Amino acid sequence: MTPEAAQQFAQDWIAAWNARDLPRIMAHYAEDVHFRSPTAQNLLEDGRVEGKQALETYWAKALALIEHLHFELIDIFTGHDSLTLHYRNQTGAEACETFLFNADGKVAYSIAAYLVREG
Repeated sequence: MTPEAAQQFAQDWIAAWNARDLPRIMAHYAEDVHFRSPTAQNLLEDGRVEGKQALETYWAKALALIEHLHFELIDIFTGHDSLTLHYRNQTGAEACETFLFNADGKVAYSIAAYLVREG
C-alpha cells in the first residue's frame, strides 16, 4: 500500500464515520468481510461479525446509540496490503483499527483494538 493510498483511505474512512454516512462507510468493505472488536464482543456472543450485511446491521445499531460520534486521526501505519489507523474517539479514548485488503482493494478483515491504561 502506498503512503498516498493509505492517506486517502484514512481520510475517507474517518470522514465517513464523522458524517455518520453508513453507505459511505460500508463502501470500504468486501461482501465477505470479517470484523473483530472488543465492543462487538460485549454486544455479541463471540465478538465476530461476518459479512458485509451483518457488519452494516451492527454499525447501524452503534450509530443509533452514539449520538455524537467523532473520530480524530492520530497516525497511519502501512503494511503489505494492509494499514492500521490510530485514532481518538469522541470520549478521548484511543483506538487502532487494522485493515487487510483483498485483491479488489476492499477491506476483507478488520480488527479493532482499544488502548488499555493501568490504574
